[in-house]
Amino acid sequence: MKRLVVFVTLLLLTTLVSSVSAQDPVELRITWYDDGNEGVVLRDLLDRFEAENPGITVVVDTVAFNTILEQLPLQVEAGEGPDMARVTALTNAVYRENYLDLRPYLADAAYWEANFPALVLNAMRPDGNTDGIYGFPNQFTITGPYINRTLFDQAGIEVPTGDVDWATWTDLAQQVAVATETQYAVAIDRSGHRVAGPAISNGAVYFDADGNLTIDSEGFRATAEVIKGWHDNALTPSEVWLGAGGSYAAAADFSSGDEAVCLNGMRSFVVSASEPATFESAPNLSPDIAVSRAATLS
Repeated sequence: MKRLVVFVTLLLLTTLVSSVSAQDPVELRITWYDDGNEGVVLRDLLDRFEAENPGITVVVDTVAFNTILEQLPLQVEAGEGPDMARVTALTNAVYRENYLDLRPYLADAAYWEANFPALVLNAMRPDGNTDGIYGFPNQFTITGPYINRTLFDQAGIEVPTGDVDWATWTDLAQQVAVATETQYAVAIDRSGHRVAGPAISNGAVYFDADGNLTIDSEGFRATAEVIKGWHDNALTPSEVWLGAGGSYAAAADFSSGDEAVCLNGMRSFVVSASEPATFESAPNLSPDIAVSRAATLS
């Protein structure tokens, strides 16, 4: 059975070279998705690696993120998965049954344990396994609320300080949108880890006293009502949650200046150089650091 290595770097490939005879050509395949230009950087590193290790070819198959979410688990389960992949669902049962333990191939396993979060390394280990090394995070994103400071300034509305709840931010964002004729006041991605930040700040509990996953709490309901209110009052782009806009589409309108406030991942924003604006993390709304789509462990 082909085993899956969750993410790939030059370091990983170098550690495996010693097990390959010089006369045996090897082709390794990576299933990969891009958030930005990471694929270009990866390809450059792999080109250097291949030049230093003749006979080893690494093919990068770049696919859409939805392919990673929907098709890759089926491929792995059928025994037709790639050698390596960039994934986000680290604890997927199919993946955990097929991960390759890299420890026997590493010259310095302690380096991995010292440099990558134990929480993430543990997430990939099968039940009962305490020392397997199956991959590492190649990036993290900080999820938090961001404001378009330029729009706030244009509207003449002061950014608040002190303890500020979501009801207040919603009201201020709506005032800014009206004053500046901005299409939307506020938005958030259709994503569990995006919603977790404000939900927890509202008192939501995701694990009970016994460590079991729980969703239905007063804080979670309060946050859901806030987001529902955004839709009821047309303050947010409905296609993100109700249409075909995509789970992570909220950032597009924020980057183009069409949202006053957006709760999103920092890597999501691409600001237009032709319409410069100042963006800031919103004060007093503690950001949630999450291993997210961008915080990929593959």
